[in-house]
This record gives sequence, C-alpha cells and structure tokens, in this order.
Amino acid sequence: MKKKFRRIAGIILGILILTGALSIYFIWQSHDGKAPAMDPAKRELWKSQAYNYILETDYEHLTLFNYTTDSVLPFAYGHIERDGTVWIDKIRGNALFNMLMWKPMPIGRFQNGTLSDEIGYRKQFDRIDQMPQVGISRFSEDPIQNFETFWQIFDENYALFGVHSAEWKKLYDDYRPKVKSDTSAGELKQVFKEIIQKLDDGHTQVIAGMQGIASQAKEDPRTAFYMNNGKKMKEIIQKTYFPDGLNSQLDGAIQYGQIQEGIGYIAVDSFNHFDMLQVNPAIDQVVHRLSDVDQIIVDLRFNGGGSDAFGLDLVSRFAASQTLAYTKTARNHKGYDSFLPPTPIYIEPNENRINAAEIIVLTSRLSTSAAETTRMAFGELNNVTVIGETTNGVFSDMMFNILPNQWIVTLSGEKYTDARGNIYEGAGMPPDEEVIYTEEDLDSERDPVMAKALELLK
Repeated sequence: MKKKFRRIAGIILGILILTGALSIYFIWQSHDGKAPAMDPAKRELWKSQAYNYILETDYEHLTLFNYTTDSVLPFAYGHIERDGTVWIDKIRGNALFNMLMWKPMPIGRFQNGTLSDEIGYRKQFDRIDQMPQVGISRFSEDPIQNFETFWQIFDENYALFGVHSAEWKKLYDDYRPKVKSDTSAGELKQVFKEIIQKLDDGHTQVIAGMQGIASQAKEDPRTAFYMNNGKKMKEIIQKTYFPDGLNSQLDGAIQYGQIQEGIGYIAVDSFNHFDMLQVNPAIDQVVHRLSDVDQIIVDLRFNGGGSDAFGLDLVSRFAASQTLAYTKTARNHKGYDSFLPPTPIYIEPNENRINAAEIIVLTSRLSTSAAETTRMAFGELNNVTVIGETTNGVFSDMMFNILPNQWIVTLSGEKYTDARGNIYEGAGMPPDEEVIYTEEDLDSERDPVMAKALELLK
C-alpha cells in the first residue's frame, strides 16, 4: 500500500514539475521578443532622417531597426493601431528584461513618413526600397563587430559631445587596439565601461542581460541623500501636513491633498506612465479635487523622470495662454555640432485647470529627465517660484540601441534648451531660491523645503 502511495505521489510530483516547467517555458516564450509575421503585399520600409531608426511595417505589425554606417539590426517589435499610434511591445530577445523591466509604450503617431509624439515633436522618415547593404546585419558575439557598432552609435547620434567633452575619435584610437577577436565578454564590458564613463552622462549606459553599466562613475551625494532617505522624507510630509493621508492616482505616482484651506499640494513621484489615455483622466481627477485652491505646491523632489508628455500635461493645468516651454532637437548626421532646426514645444492651456494665483515648485538633485523638462516648463509661467535644489542635469530622451551581441546601449540623442536658449545638461537647472534638506532636518523630522514654500505663500 505504501509503495503504491509513493508511486502515485511520484507521478503527481512529476506532473507538477512538468506543468511548472511548461508554464515557465510558455511565460518565457511570451516575453521573448520575436519578429512578427508581416503581410508582404503591405510591407514598407522607412528610414529616419535623424536618429538611427528604420521602421519595417505592414501598418499592423512593426519592427524597429537600429542602423549605423556599417550595421543594421532589429531592436524592438510592436504594433500600429488604426489611428497610426505606434506601440513598442518588446525588445528583441531578452525575455527576462522584457518581463521585469520593459512595459509596452506608445512612441507617437506615424503617418506619411512623420512620427509625431504627444508633445508635438516630430521625427521625419524617408521611404526606402530595401534595407541598407552593410557588413553587420546579423547578431554575433564577435568583439570587434560589437566594438565598431558601439562606437558608431555614439559617433553618429550622441548629441552632447559639446557638453560632456569627451574626445570621441581619440577614444577610438585608444581603445580599439585593446579589442581583438579573442577578447572575452567581460573584457569587452570593461572597455565599454571605461569609455562611457568618460561621458559622465546619466542617460548613457550599457545593459548586458540584466546587468547595467552606468556612465556616471561617482554618485552625487545630494542625489544619494534623497534616494536613501526618500521614504522617511515622505513620511514626515504625511505626518506633518496630512495626518489623514493623501489622495492618489496612477498607482501612487500622483499624491495630492489640501495642506490647509486654499493651499493645495501635488506630489508627482514618477512620470513613468506613457499612455496619455490613462494620464489625462488621472490629472483631471486631481484638478477636480483641488479646483477651489488659489495657492499650490507641486513637489517634484522624488521624481526620477519618465514621460515629457505627462509632465507637460501637468503644467498645462496651470497655464492661461499658450507658452513656449522649451525647444528640442537632434543631430542631423553631419557632424558633432550639426543639428536639425530646433522644434518649439508649447504649453497649451487645458480648459480643465486650477486657477492658482501662486505656484511653488519643489526640486532636488533627484529630479531627473522628464522631471527637469517639467520644471523647465513650469519656470515659464509668471506665477511660479521654484525652491529646493538644482536638478540632476539629464534632460535628453534616452535613445535605445542594440549591439550584435544583443547588449543594449542607451545614450542622450537630443538637446533641450529653455525659452531663452540656455542648456542645462550636466549642470542641472537651479531653483529660484535654494533650500537644502540636511541630516539634522531629517533627525528632527522637519521638511525645510515645505516650510519655506508655506512661508512664501503667506
């Protein structure tokens, strides 16, 4: 009887193990980026005039390629909706990255060779008959091919050589001899690390599997202070000003409430929501709940970035007229200092807005990327005062690229300027009034930035 029971238990265990293994396999397969089947009768190829993209599409499915002078490789797969909205669903291969790190996102609306995004920025494409004939069109572990592709990606697209003054051609001369046909993956990774750390750019990194290599070699102490103490700082805000708690939208990305009658508070800790069909109604709800305030604090101190469109929509809820927020441009492939004409990005007033007489925006060294473009836009409104600390200094969108060995490379492919033509990449954008949050403030559970904001609103 016992033998029979053990035999049955063994069979059940085997079935469970097999079922689990199959489940893992199918989950893995569902996240492994693979080329979609396209209708050959409808298939078209479009090559970007700037950047380094080729779109292959039948207007239902889409493959996004990266190209350089000597390479063309598929980077991502997605789909196009009926209105032309392009979604990037998965990165090529790398199932674990797709499962844990990547989420499908819209990148704009593609019509007649123009990819237009939510803030009004346009990427232009030319129709081509066939893929460029290049030497590197297949994935390969060859270290020399990977080095050459890596170097060309930056040489042809990196927008900030004038800010992060690395001598890129000299770096080629210094490091190319170190890469040989028998160079190991670990050695190649070290070469890439040394090169990108010459740029010291927060949007530049190499991702090998799930391991990232950052361009910034040293951690900024003020950024670290906010990252390490952010949870406690938020608890202090809640305990001091909102003992009954804050309202929230978008899974807590937005938190809001009234500090006292007439003074509202909106904390946006992340702009990492890219579907504006979800973002717009969430901000509508915030505006509705705070419609009767005439003074407001917008807290961007804990915001590491995300969608410029999200941030611009937030600013639009306080604007009375169309206002230039900033300009944006990319290189035109004619040289390190040669750019397309800058595109003006405007704050368009939203009819569903808060008519606040005074707005205080809070920033820190942790305020990064889209948080910085949002701060830049807020700064163009006449009734805004920014207090806190200088932002991180990483404005450009991240350009994603793939290497022959399927490592991912990101870089800053654009240049943002404020309405007066100033560039704040690297340095960060300073506040109107600096207020430093100290360890002593933390120990005494006092937020000096919030305290100063309320003092200014009296």
